[in-house]
Amino acid sequence: MSVDHHVMAATQLYLLQNKGVVSSKDLQHFTGYSERHLERKFEYHMGISPKKYGNIIRLHYFLSLMNTGTDHKNMTMLSYDAGYSDQSHLIREFKSNIGITPKQYLNTENRLAVNFIEL
Repeated sequence: MSVDHHVMAATQLYLLQNKGVVSSKDLQHFTGYSERHLERKFEYHMGISPKKYGNIIRLHYFLSLMNTGTDHKNMTMLSYDAGYSDQSHLIREFKSNIGITPKQYLNTENRLAVNFIEL
């Protein structure tokens, strides 16, 4: 296996361990690659950018919080717990990736099978 493959596998694990909440500066420091070089290598190996990959992980983490929340925290608290800056940021990301809002998702009788990545 190439060095790039090992770095990309480690980067993927790093993103998973941090639930997708990782800045490009963090990734540069972690890999030693420039932002653009890392983006090219990651897209080559994974098919998507590190940012998109992190967004998917974060969204999946939010879904797990929402689906297993025993105390049914409000949406704002869940969005902060999942690393979103505010609830509107979460709603935009959710709708962009899932096609419906989190509230619409919760009110769906037959919930979508949304399993991007197992955490």
